[in-house]
Amino acid sequence: MGVSGLTTFIEQNRSDNILKDYILQKTNLIIDGNSVMCFLYRQWHDSSMEEASHFECFGGNYDVFGKIICDFFELLAQCNIIPYVVFDGGYEHKKLEKIVSKRKVQETYASTLNPVSEKKEKTTFLFGLFMFQVFNDIITEKGIKSETCFFEGDIRIANIAKEKNCPILSYDSDYYIYANLYIPFKSIHIKFKNLSSRLDFGLQTCISCKCYKQEYFLEQFHGLQVKSLPILAVLAGNDFINHYEVKCFCQENFKFNPKNKIESIINWLKSKNSKDALREIFYYFSGNEEICNKIEAVIKIYNLPDSKNLNDSQPLSNTGASTSAINIITEELENNINFDSNNIHPEFLQKLKRGQYPRSFMNIIVHNKYFHLVQVENYYGEHSHKISFSILSAIHKLLTNRETPMTYIGPIDENVPLCNITLPIYEEINALDKSTKQKYILNILAIDNIFFDCLIRFSETWHVFLLTVKYYLKKKSNNWPLIYSLIMCKLVLSYVDKKVGFFRSKSLFEQFKFISDEQETEFSKSNKIQSALQNITKNDSFQCLKSLIVYFEVDEKTKTNPAAFNRDVAHSISEFQSCLLHICDLNTLFDFTFCKLNVRECLNCTFIYNLTTNYKDLSSYVKLLENSPIILHCFNLIVDTLKNSTVGTVQEITSRKRGREKNEEKLEIKRVKISN
Repeated sequence: MGVSGLTTFIEQNRSDNILKDYILQKTNLIIDGNSVMCFLYRQWHDSSMEEASHFECFGGNYDVFGKIICDFFELLAQCNIIPYVVFDGGYEHKKLEKIVSKRKVQETYASTLNPVSEKKEKTTFLFGLFMFQVFNDIITEKGIKSETCFFEGDIRIANIAKEKNCPILSYDSDYYIYANLYIPFKSIHIKFKNLSSRLDFGLQTCISCKCYKQEYFLEQFHGLQVKSLPILAVLAGNDFINHYEVKCFCQENFKFNPKNKIESIINWLKSKNSKDALREIFYYFSGNEEICNKIEAVIKIYNLPDSKNLNDSQPLSNTGASTSAINIITEELENNINFDSNNIHPEFLQKLKRGQYPRSFMNIIVHNKYFHLVQVENYYGEHSHKISFSILSAIHKLLTNRETPMTYIGPIDENVPLCNITLPIYEEINALDKSTKQKYILNILAIDNIFFDCLIRFSETWHVFLLTVKYYLKKKSNNWPLIYSLIMCKLVLSYVDKKVGFFRSKSLFEQFKFISDEQETEFSKSNKIQSALQNITKNDSFQCLKSLIVYFEVDEKTKTNPAAFNRDVAHSISEFQSCLLHICDLNTLFDFTFCKLNVRECLNCTFIYNLTTNYKDLSSYVKLLENSPIILHCFNLIVDTLKNSTVGTVQEITSRKRGREKNEEKLEIKRVKISN
């Protein structure tokens, strides 16, 4: 949500008086999860760090995004700030039209996006498909309390802040209307270190920022009442009521300047008390029941009830949804949409509440719709999510078991075909054993159970990634250059980074003084993939990153020449991301029967794009990794295993290699002289 034009009005006119200096430390802090993660992704991840330079058109650098999130929460801990994160859930019915409209704007933006155009001043942004998953994974790992609301989270955030008497961190103009301490995220002052891509907070024990209070606002507009602030939101417009629906009232009842609508509305409200203002508005729209209902709903949203259900016995946590919370959502569903709330299983609500499920699941259950996630792609063919329709169909059946097809709200609205596979109903999933759950997933992906013989050669952390590669290759059998890049990216993010450190800039990497803690010796060249990966050394990793570091950045030709951007490669990356996202969602529904994928150790799409456009065959990787023989050996082993699994049965392949795996050959690694 947001009050149209209010943030711009405050920032451009009286920000020094309405937003005052504030020292953030030793306090609870309620974080608007959706707003803050978008701001982190859009602003800091995009432009604040030279070495983290990010381009939306490639798809998402989740390793860099994850690093920034970790650093941000480390800073909060250092300042003795206890964060509580609240996320939005499914879309409210009355907001669907506006949400679809925003998606159309994003689609238009994405259709011509390239590295040149996206660095121009803009108001539209694309967010990576895994933005929420990366953010949520990190706060879970750090033990930060969080919850996902069933629908809009603003009221919940404002209520918790009221109960705990602490500020809200967001970038949402609705909080100018609520009676809370509000810190606009944009006002936080933090610098970045250059060398290691970490926040430059040193021994910092507090954060300088700007804080908003209602009294600061009212002091600037003498005569304006607190109770008139929700009316300001009504007449300016927000996500529930469009300004154009009430513009006629403004034009006919007071001196209205469309170019400065906020000030015009404030001046009118100053001359009246809130009751008189509302009486005039309702009288004007007395013949339009729909508008009157919207106005009443908006006023109700901003007038918080007493927080009697938010006491210490019901803390914000990751442990599940309370009975009262489930009763609240039952009432909300019945009041806002034509839906039988008995169709939502209590266990589903609990898992959604603690952040295990994505918001798309709620939209599927409540609206029977799936909303297109915009990516950069070729628009002359099938959209990038079409490749995942069979997975979406299965998810729809598992969640609802409906016989009515789900509507895909995308570039062209279409029905997702019904799933014809025999699947358990939602309530039965929890009772299934691990093996049965995994077989259901393979059946949905149309992957033969024999692929298990391929999976067991890898650690469990690889399994979802490998399933996605297998599924993708069944749809796009000729796109091995992308698969090579994906494998190389996972090797670097999962293994090389852990040996050498986190670097994403050639200039900064060259400043790094590498000190080897290993002596030249003979290493086992194992044909067992897990053993081979464990044999990766620091020296080998350094040489690997030295060869590859340049591909984390965008070359000058691509940054300056729109024609140099390969939209076909970007489209293929978008398709793979769609496959990976929906297989992750499917795995979530089956209670992570395969090990949960750590996306930030898997995908840097700038790196993947650069490798895919520059290296098309295996021989080029041999040359690229000539100074990193151990990593090259691992790369070849993984590629061979995957290729063999596509041309024959994995069982035959593994039995053919078993004799060789018993004997590990020795490989003498010739050390390359280290130079900086």
